[in-house]
Amino acid sequence: PQFKLVTPHVAATVRRMHEAGGPLALGTDRTWGASVHMELALLASEARIPPADLVRIATLNGAAFLGRERDTLHSLSCGLI
Repeated sequence: PQFKLVTPHVAATVRRMHEAGGPLALGTDRTWGASVHMELALLASEARIPPADLVRIATLNGAAFLGRERDTLHSLSCGLI
């Protein structure tokens, strides 16, 4: 119940941060299972972030957050683990 009350305010703030060029990274609080997919869904539906930007948020921005943007941690390529 409380989550649903806060979501519109958080979504608006996240959308403004994204539009201003602020770096967003996926899963900085929970990084397992369904929570990551739920976060992506909320970023898409509530914050209205375009899908191409979500891919960057979930890959390169997460790697940059960890200081690993220069290696293949953020890559989506065949054969990578």
